[in-house]
Amino acid sequence: MVRSVADVSSDDWSDSDDDLDGLDDLDDLRAFGAAGDLDELDRWLAEARVDAAVTSRRKERWLAQQAGEEASVAGVLRDLGERGTTVVVSTVAERRHRGRVRAVGDDFAILDTEQGEVVVRLAAVSAVRVPGDGAVTGDRADRLTVTLADVLPTMAADRPRVTAVTRSGEQVHGELRSAGRDVAMLRLDGQPADLAYLPLGSVAELVLR
Repeated sequence: MVRSVADVSSDDWSDSDDDLDGLDDLDDLRAFGAAGDLDELDRWLAEARVDAAVTSRRKERWLAQQAGEEASVAGVLRDLGERGTTVVVSTVAERRHRGRVRAVGDDFAILDTEQGEVVVRLAAVSAVRVPGDGAVTGDRADRLTVTLADVLPTMAADRPRVTAVTRSGEQVHGELRSAGRDVAMLRLDGQPADLAYLPLGSVAELVLR
């Protein structure tokens, strides 16, 4: 009966490893075999080696498929950040940022770019470009267990000057004064210094100036 990859259990993989370990023993056995049995034993050894090699390749494909199915944008960015890979992140606001990943949270990533630090919402990422040899699995689940809403109040305490870019591409320049559960308040540049309240759900990226 032919089984699919999904039908192969972890016990089967262990069994295949046992088969490989046993091949050396079979070679020893061959040395003591009767002359008339050598051809049959050689054929059996060849078939066993082929079966073991096929099982090993099948296991590798299965593991690669499992990793691919568990990949996420956060996992990809975290892997690239740990490698120190230079990335180009595009957002739904039709902007691109070139730099390295500094940190990844539950719903955001921080990039170090030539223009400074850029906070990008993961939901606003439209593409991540890397060099051709920069492939990663992206199946990492361990990331900062904080959200953008958790980070912004701490940032606001320093009153940084920022450019907030909405998902529609609108840019709002000013001083980050406060942040709540789902809204941030900026004192806008220029005169008069009006205030702007931005729902966090509408923010695609935040550029620290």
